[in-house]
Amino acid sequence: MLKKLFVFLVLAFIAATARAMDGDALLREVDRNLEPPSYEMYRKLINIEPDCRKKEFVLYMVRKGNEKVAGVFLSPASDKGRGMLRLGDNMWLYIPNVGKPIRITSLQSATGGVFNNADILKIDFGAEYAVEKMEEPGED
Repeated sequence: MLKKLFVFLVLAFIAATARAMDGDALLREVDRNLEPPSYEMYRKLINIEPDCRKKEFVLYMVRKGNEKVAGVFLSPASDKGRGMLRLGDNMWLYIPNVGKPIRITSLQSATGGVFNNADILKIDFGAEYAVEKMEEPGED
């Protein structure tokens, strides 16, 4: 639900600034703006459970091209030092106490939250969504 709302808001914002753009081009623009080909960043994820409990995660992430993404959890203390790596469609999770990387799937959740591993390591709106309808907002 939150993911759909986020997508709607991003698309609405970009649609307001985009002119004569088809749906696929719009999604490519969203991908280009939100996920540049290479970056280093700190990312804060806030997981809000249905009972309104919140848990915040801070990660340091790097990306090189479309196929290589890595992140390490900086907080909370219970997750500090965990690492995630994505090479193409393959993902791994490193847990310091285990000492050996574990292969994971994109639909699993390394944090136990409502977001999955694909949400953390890859957001590709052009691949995950299809625009069915676009409308120009009226003056109202």
